[in-house]
Amino acid sequence: MAHEMMLQLTGRRLFHIPIGKSDQCVLDVSTGTGIWAINVADENTSFSIVSTDLSPSQPKWVPPNCRFEIEDASKDKWTFKENTFHFIHIRFFIIHSPFYYFPRHKRNLKLTYPGRSF
Repeated sequence: MAHEMMLQLTGRRLFHIPIGKSDQCVLDVSTGTGIWAINVADENTSFSIVSTDLSPSQPKWVPPNCRFEIEDASKDKWTFKENTFHFIHIRFFIIHSPFYYFPRHKRNLKLTYPGRSF
């Protein structure tokens, strides 16, 4: 329901950043049901989508360019290397994050290529 609400509020756009249409690697943090990642993967078949959450509650079938990994976004260290992603999507995690997690989000910037979006 929250995903549909956001689509209605944003004119059905999945993201608003200027990002190329091919060969982009996207990280979706705290994906929940995974609907955002699946929609982005369906609409952008040349993108590679990596979605993370604490629990594997996503559907069994997903587009071939989308994968789900178990990852705790509140941890200091992640398994991803620096300069891996072109775009990091964090929608509701920031709303539900305790204030002390915010300094950890700086590490997300290191995961993106220089000049890319978080």
